[in-house]
Amino acid sequence: MYIDFEGPQQQPALCGIVEYDDNADDFTFVHLLLDEDLFPAEEMGRGVIRSSLEELASRILDARRDPEGRRKVFAWSMREENALRDAGDDRLYQSAADEVVNAIPIAKEWRKIAHPEVVFEPDKKNRRNRLLRYLDLIQYEVPPNAGQGISANAISGVRSAFQKGVDFGQLDAELRGAWYSMLEHNFHDCAGMRAVLLETTGG
Repeated sequence: MYIDFEGPQQQPALCGIVEYDDNADDFTFVHLLLDEDLFPAEEMGRGVIRSSLEELASRILDARRDPEGRRKVFAWSMREENALRDAGDDRLYQSAADEVVNAIPIAKEWRKIAHPEVVFEPDKKNRRNRLLRYLDLIQYEVPPNAGQGISANAISGVRSAFQKGVDFGQLDAELRGAWYSMLEHNFHDCAGMRAVLLETTGG
């Protein structure tokens, strides 16, 4: 299972979840809406459902208890784990947080061995190991409309419209397009993370 948040650092708006069938390479993908102000976006379909951090925690634990094989749960960074820990002292959240594996250290060790000539310099926010850099290394292609820097404006724009009483069908074409692009970006964050981790194992 691969999970990825979109939205403000302190208040994630949604969580993408990709789960793969290792035997057939089939996958399921959903976007869990975590911000109640965005719940009307469920009308758009495309795997968008109203949800909560509690449901996310339950899904994580269900994956780890799967009788057909305990599935690992990966995230790119500790953001998702920390959000679960900060959700409360409830055992559900803490147990789920314990199961989330930060993929960055795995990717870093692989890069040092497979690409010793590659050194990532810190970006403007002092980040070295952004997912997009590893996607470039493995030549994973993200569609131009689903690239970096689109999520914040899409989420804030749609949230603002809903708060003003606009329903999803009334959103202008540009804002709907930005929302769809954000969802595709979220998917590629999850699928791309999987591609990087498969590369680290030679799979």
